[in-house]
Amino acid sequence: MNHAKKRGLLILMILCLVVSLFPMQALAASASVSASPSSVKPGATVSVKVTFKGTNIGAVQGKFSYDSSVLQYVSGSGTHSNGNIVLYAGGSGQSSLSTTITFKALKAGSATISVSASEILDWDYNSLGTAKGSAKVTVQAASTPKPSPTKTNKPATSTPKATKTSKPATSSDKASASPKASPTATVTASPSPTPVPVTVKVGDKELQVANTLEGVTLPENFVAGQAAYNGAAVPAALDEQRGISLLYLLDEQNAGSFYVLNAAGDGVYPYVQMTSGGTYTILQKEDSVSAPEGYAETTLSIGEQTVAAWQLEGQTAPDFYLVYAMNASGTKGWYTYDAAEGTMQRYVERTAVIEKEEPAEETAGPEQVAPEAPKENPGFFAALTGNTGVLITVIVLVVLCIGLAVTLFILWKKGKKPPFTDNGPQE
Repeated sequence: MNHAKKRGLLILMILCLVVSLFPMQALAASASVSASPSSVKPGATVSVKVTFKGTNIGAVQGKFSYDSSVLQYVSGSGTHSNGNIVLYAGGSGQSSLSTTITFKALKAGSATISVSASEILDWDYNSLGTAKGSAKVTVQAASTPKPSPTKTNKPATSTPKATKTSKPATSSDKASASPKASPTATVTASPSPTPVPVTVKVGDKELQVANTLEGVTLPENFVAGQAAYNGAAVPAALDEQRGISLLYLLDEQNAGSFYVLNAAGDGVYPYVQMTSGGTYTILQKEDSVSAPEGYAETTLSIGEQTVAAWQLEGQTAPDFYLVYAMNASGTKGWYTYDAAEGTMQRYVERTAVIEKEEPAEETAGPEQVAPEAPKENPGFFAALTGNTGVLITVIVLVVLCIGLAVTLFILWKKGKKPPFTDNGPQE
């Protein structure tokens, strides 16, 4: 091996040593966006599922945009009407984070829902890069039914017989009888009776129950059926497993939204579904259920809907609310809702005991706190010391590279011969 080859191999080993000191990035993240259904009519709802994929994904921050003249934002876990998206993983080892954004179709046209993630982190706070995706929704023009023509029978007309006159009429002649015209008969088909509309009072608005759910996109796990509202059978979307009935109510512009029928069957409240590590439906609290001590009732706006909520009296975090909801398995209970991040967590009642006289021995139980956001990236060397497996691997690589470099250097030195020997200069 000549001197040039030895030098090249030495440089290559040094480069390998330098490269091994840099953190290895995980596979790049990706995003997918799908709309269901992709074609609707005005007043119907559209569910847009957004999924971010990445190795050991931990958090996503991004935005979404759409044509607000065609679609109207309704709700979506981890999303806001201003177009922000913030999602967190519930634990390590996840390969994807997803949310479903619900829109309502306003008028005929097409709209593209574009989603972009400006920052995607894994569970160890390493960047997975950025990702984006989009989906198109078409809103078809509402069809106007043609009026049924009124059936009218053509009247029968009789032609009078001509009177034969042989001579001028005299007073002795019998008077000729003029033929009588047949009466005209007109038959009009009776129109089918129009069903009496059922109206519902919601706040200061008077809404009408849709007389059919045909062409309306039903929420997941709901089927078309009937429910009793004030004793009248009306079309409804039913979730028999969880015992929830939804009425589709129309406003003056014929735009519709789903509302939950209360247990008594004499009132409704907005249907709001959240997805945050699970699927939750906001409910109206029963009279037999009491809010936790120290919480005062208020209202909370989620998308375009307003629901009942509770806040801790005197708290310094105005973005946190307590809501009464049902999970996907049908279990009801209290949940903490973070209005800033759009996340839900099961509420666990805690108490706090503070000894004011002896501050040094002050003991207090943990207070309810907001979900912990991802910490700042501690850097490669800080993360390296916290991961024993990676640290051992890097140390072994460094030792091997140093040993190989020393070996090559020794071989290179041995290969060099002295310019003079005992017998004089070399020939």
